[in-house]
Amino acid sequence: MRSAIDTSDVIQDTMVATLPKLQHFDYRGPGSLRSYLRVVFSNRVRDEIRKARRRPRTADVDAGLMSSPNRSPLDGLLDRETSERVLAALGALDERDQLAVIGRYQLEYSYDQLAVILGKPTPEAARKVVARAIERLVREMARVDEADQD
Repeated sequence: MRSAIDTSDVIQDTMVATLPKLQHFDYRGPGSLRSYLRVVFSNRVRDEIRKARRRPRTADVDAGLMSSPNRSPLDGLLDRETSERVLAALGALDERDQLAVIGRYQLEYSYDQLAVILGKPTPEAARKVVARAIERLVREMARVDEADQD
């Protein structure tokens, strides 16, 4: 998804879409605009995640990697199979965990940014959410692998 859209583009699109609607914004005290923008931005990130899921899986493999002199076609195939396993396991996670994993590792958001997106008070709290989401992702991948072997 990172190759399809840049983080700054998402932020800019969110701001451009939000500015005309600010006249209808209901100010409810300090922090209300920040909360409003966080919700709008989080919704935009979710929309981008949904779009990425609808893309064909063959787009996940970089054709240049397959023909690289340093990588064999088998390496490319294994990378593709791993990507498919990760995507399958990711789909089994709840939405917050998906946002945490994709935001951190695919969109490369900082923990400061993730704290805002995930509604956490500190970057450290966001880091813990990401760590727990990764643990659940690994367990889900192991569960799927065990089911495939049976």
